[in-house]
Amino acid sequence: MTGFRAQHIVGAEVLEDFAKNCPIDKDRIYVSAYAFGSAMAWRYVCENGNDVAALLAISGTLRQDVQCPQAPREVRHLHGTDDTVMDFPFGTGVDTTYPVKLWRDKFGCGVGQDAGAWNVVDFLTF
Repeated sequence: MTGFRAQHIVGAEVLEDFAKNCPIDKDRIYVSAYAFGSAMAWRYVCENGNDVAALLAISGTLRQDVQCPQAPREVRHLHGTDDTVMDFPFGTGVDTTYPVKLWRDKFGCGVGQDAGAWNVVDFLTF
C-alpha cells in the first residue's frame, strides 16, 4: 500500500504545479490512460476521485477488492477480452463486467450487464 500512497502524492503534486502556470477548470479534470498507465489512473482516482469529473480507463484496471476512499463522478472502461498486454480480468463464470465491479459497487449500480461486442471498424471489435 505504500506505493499506492506515493503515487497519490506525485499525481496530486503534478496537477497542483500545472495549475500554478496554466488556468484549469477544477470541475473538469479528466483522467485517462492505457494499459499499465490505466491501472495508475485507477489508483489516482481512488485517492483523488472527488476532484475528478471522469475516468476513461483503457485496457487496464486494478484488483476489484481494492478499497477506494474516493471516486470520480463518471467512469468509462474499455478493455479487449483478448488483451495480450494486460490480461482481461474475467469474473466468476467468465463475467465480462468484472473489471468495473469496484465502481459498480461504489456507485450502487448492482449487477453488471454485458452490452455485447461493438466495433468501430470491422477488424477492431471490443
